[in-house]
Amino acid sequence: MATQRHILPVPPFILEELDGQRKPRVLISGGGIGGLTLALLLLRGNIPFLVFEKARELKPLGSGMSMGPSVAALFKQLGIWDEFVERSKEYHTMRMYKEDLKLVNTIAAPWLEEAAGCLNSIISRPQLYDLLINSLPRDRVLLGKRVLSFTQNQTNVIIECSDGSSYYGDILIGADGAYSAVRQQLFKELKANHKLPPSDDVTLPFGCVCLVGQTVPLDPEEFPDLKENLSQTNSVLGKSTMCTWLTATTKQNTVCWSVIHFLDKDSAKRHDSFRNSEWGLEEAELCSRACHKMNPTGGLAGIHAIHDAVTLANWLSTLRSAGHKEVEKVFKEYRTERYPVAKAAFETSQMFTHNFGKNLLSAYIRGLIKRLPMWLWKKIICRMYCTRPQCSFLPLVADNASVKPSYQRSLHKTLKIHREQANVLQ
Repeated sequence: MATQRHILPVPPFILEELDGQRKPRVLISGGGIGGLTLALLLLRGNIPFLVFEKARELKPLGSGMSMGPSVAALFKQLGIWDEFVERSKEYHTMRMYKEDLKLVNTIAAPWLEEAAGCLNSIISRPQLYDLLINSLPRDRVLLGKRVLSFTQNQTNVIIECSDGSSYYGDILIGADGAYSAVRQQLFKELKANHKLPPSDDVTLPFGCVCLVGQTVPLDPEEFPDLKENLSQTNSVLGKSTMCTWLTATTKQNTVCWSVIHFLDKDSAKRHDSFRNSEWGLEEAELCSRACHKMNPTGGLAGIHAIHDAVTLANWLSTLRSAGHKEVEKVFKEYRTERYPVAKAAFETSQMFTHNFGKNLLSAYIRGLIKRLPMWLWKKIICRMYCTRPQCSFLPLVADNASVKPSYQRSLHKTLKIHREQANVLQ
């Protein structure tokens, strides 16, 4: 098949070129939550981009996601918060049952709204995906474009797609999931150059199999939980099987569900060490699950994909040229900020795994959580939700929560850079 080469054009909404230098052109491999959030940020920042998604059509797949304080400020900046609220359903309590539906524990945080600005909400993945994709120009998201490989030189990065087409830009972002093609090639090059840490040169670990889905809209008269103003979130710990069930009701009168099958030692590749310490190479970079795979039971992957995106977008917004040194500096800043956070989140996801697990350690941790004093439980939860990032090139949103947001390196550093760049133009 003959190769078609496409030059990524500078789209008409690019408003400025400083000192005759154009903004870098960004190629995003993967149209999931992280890739689409990054695309929307770049759109708002007038940075040219294209998203390459391997699926040939958009399908409403997936289960529910829990998010709220961690994304509220950013979604307000992007102009999608009100619609997010319309599509989602708040909750503050999760109930855990045995297989015979005997209540084991109740975890409640109704004080989260005062502490972190809002409650968490359940939104189905298809609803969030639809919200993001409808906020983007359709010609910026290319379907049926599975990225197979990339090459780079001193001036460009070129991607090759499965349909024989190729595109080139200045920066490639791998947001194509846990089995990222971009990461696989990036790691291959790092290994060839003896730069890949031994801990990254291993098969991805797994200790469970997770099956997720969502029901069709149900009749609230038949299922009264759907009538509740708050989402009813529950988990059931299997006794006769190695499974745990999770359910949550939605604004659309559906039930999002997941079944987690915990594997035994013979069938699991269970490794507790953090993977993917190397995220980038010259003009290519990784974000979301392409660079740090979270355990699905923790529900943290979507949040951290969004946080990766805003951090990366903040630094990309400072580029006024696509020079190699400038791009490399941006990637180093991104990794400096996100690597320790991702590592801590990985460890948190391991803790959540134990909360739903089937072994003695899991039972011990559940008992420990049940007996935590309220002051300590509040401290743990508030620490989880003090990360409330914002975008430096959009108007900032007031944060009046009683627990102040943690220091956001990319926000403060790039705000200073933007001010310096504005002074030069004056």
